[in-house]
Amino acid sequence: MTRVMALWWPDWPVHAARLAGHAGHGETVIVTGRGSTLHRVRACCPAARAAGVRRGMRLREARALVADCVVAATDPDTEELLFEDIVSSLNGVTFSVEVCRPGLVVIPVDVPATYFGDEDTACQKLIDAASFPGLDVRAGIADEITTAIIAARTSSVVPPGKSRQFLQPVSVGILLDEQSFDIDVPTVKNLQSVGVNTFGALAAISETAVSTRFGKAGVDCHRIAAARTQRAVAPPLGPEPPTVTVIPEQPVTRVDEAAFIARGLAQKLHRKLAADNLVCQRLKVTVTTVSGQDTGICERYWRTREPLTEQAIADRVRWQLDGWITSRTTATGGKPGTSSRTDVGITSLTLEPLECAPPDAGDGLWSVSRGNGASARRVAARVQSSLGMDKVLAPVAVGGISPVEQVAYTTWGETADTTTAGMPAGAQAGKKTRNRTPAAGPQPEPPTGLVDVPAAADDSGAVTDLRQIPRQVVDVTDCADMPRWPGRIPGPHPARRGGQAGRPDGRVELFGAGGAPVTVSAEALLSCAPAVICWQDNRLPVTGWAGPWPVDSNWWTPHPVHAARLQITAQETGGGGAGHAPPKAWLLLWSGGWWCVEACYS
Repeated sequence: MTRVMALWWPDWPVHAARLAGHAGHGETVIVTGRGSTLHRVRACCPAARAAGVRRGMRLREARALVADCVVAATDPDTEELLFEDIVSSLNGVTFSVEVCRPGLVVIPVDVPATYFGDEDTACQKLIDAASFPGLDVRAGIADEITTAIIAARTSSVVPPGKSRQFLQPVSVGILLDEQSFDIDVPTVKNLQSVGVNTFGALAAISETAVSTRFGKAGVDCHRIAAARTQRAVAPPLGPEPPTVTVIPEQPVTRVDEAAFIARGLAQKLHRKLAADNLVCQRLKVTVTTVSGQDTGICERYWRTREPLTEQAIADRVRWQLDGWITSRTTATGGKPGTSSRTDVGITSLTLEPLECAPPDAGDGLWSVSRGNGASARRVAARVQSSLGMDKVLAPVAVGGISPVEQVAYTTWGETADTTTAGMPAGAQAGKKTRNRTPAAGPQPEPPTGLVDVPAAADDSGAVTDLRQIPRQVVDVTDCADMPRWPGRIPGPHPARRGGQAGRPDGRVELFGAGGAPVTVSAEALLSCAPAVICWQDNRLPVTGWAGPWPVDSNWWTPHPVHAARLQITAQETGGGGAGHAPPKAWLLLWSGGWWCVEACYS
C-alpha cells in the first residue's frame, strides 16, 4: 500500500501577504475573502487568533478585537507565485509533488523512502526542503490522501491500516476547515445538527443511509470518515492519455501571452476528454524553457477532489507559467511581465492528464463535469416548443417559513424573483413601489406591509409641521436587522411533500397520554404533550416531538390566520410486533383547529 505524506503551511495567505510586502513580520495580519466574503476573515495570524479572531468572522468584529491589525485582501495569484519556490525546493528531493492548493501538497512516500533507506529519513528530507525562515510547516502521514491531510493538522503519523481508528474522535467540522476537500457546507452543518459530530459516528452509519438522506455530498463526507478515499497520489497511467502540446513560434516572455496560450490549450484538452467521456482529476503540466543558451524542463502536478473543468485547468496552467516567468525574469534582472528580454521564455507547453475517470453518475443531470448542462437545456427547449411554454417547469429555491414553501416552480427559461417569492402579497407590492416620490394631489394609503415615516429634517433640525414634510415609503422587509423568516423550520428538511404510500396524507389527530386532543393555544403552546397520532384506523405511539413553531399570516388583514408547525416521530408496528419497524417522522401543520401532514421525513 502506498503511503502518503501531506505538508501543510498554516495560514499561508498570511505568509503570502507578508512576503509580498503588504505587512511586516511583527504585525498582526488579517486576510479577507473575495466576493460575498469580502468583509469576512479568510485567514489570520496566531496573534489574531489568540485575541479571539476566527475564520468567517465579520471584519468589523475582528477589528474590534485587534484594533492595530493590518488587513490584507486575498490575492490567489500572489499566493500561487510565492508558493512556487517551496514546490521547486521539494522537487529537488522527490518527484510527483502534487499541489492541492497554495499551502498544501501531498507526496507519495514510497519512492523517496526506497531511495533514502526508510520512511523516517525520507520524511525528514522532505520537511527540511519545505522549511523556510519564518514559515511553519506541519507533516502528516497516512494511507489515504484525505487522512494524511487531516493528520498534518496535528503533525501525526498514522500507522498502516489504522486510519479509521485515527479518524474516529476527529470532529466532522474539520471538513469545513480544509477547502481542498470541497465539501458542501450545509451538508456538514446538517450532520452536526442531527448529532453526527465525529467521523466515528458518521462512519458507523451505512453509506446507503447517508446517500438516501444527504446525497452525493453526504457520501463524500462518509468516505472520508470511513477512510475509503483510495485514490493514489501517482496511479498507473491509462493507455494513450490525450496529451496536448503547443510550441509557440517565439519564446513566450510575457505573462499575458502565457495566459492566452494556457486558455487555448486547456480548451483543446477539455474537448478531447469530453469526446472520450472522461474527466481529469490529476494533471501534469510540462514546460520547456530557454534562458540564453540553456534549456530546461519544468514539471508540476495538480490534483483536485472534483474533476478539473476547462476554467480550472486554464487557471492552474496560468499560475504555473506566471510564477515561472516572473521568478526567472526577476532572477536575471528584468521586469516581470515585460518583453524587454527575449533570452528567457517558454518554448513549449504540454498538458498530460495522469488520472482520468468517467463522470460520476451521482453528479446529476446538470453536472458541469459531465457537460450535460447544454444538452439538457436543448432538450427542455424542444419539449417546451412542442407542448407549450407553461408545460415545462423548473424548481427554484425561494424564501419561506415551511420547507414546502421554500421550493417554487417557474416556467423554464424565466428567472424567478427569489427576493419576493414567499412574501405576503402586500410586501411584494411594496418592493415594487419603494422609494417612489409621491405625485401631486391627495396621496393614497401606503401599500400593505409598509410603514410611513417622515423625511429627514432640514439642516437646523427644526420641524414645524409634520404634514408639510414629504413622506417616504420604507419597506420593512428589507431591514437587515430583522429576521427574514421568523419561525422558519430548522433543518434537516423533509424529503417529500405531503404523505406517502401507506402514510397519513391529510388530516390527522393528536392525543395526549390522558386521551385529550392536542391543540395549540393563542400563545402558541400545546395543550398537552403528544402521545398518540391517529388517522383512519391507524393509531401509533409518539416517540418524540419538537415545536410548535407559530406562524401569523395575513396579520395586516381583518381576518388573520394563526397556524403552527410541529415535528413529530412515531413508532410503526412491524411484522414482529411494535418496536421492530424504524420510527417515522412527519411535519404537521396546525391550522383552522386541525392537524394535517405537510411533509414527511425519509
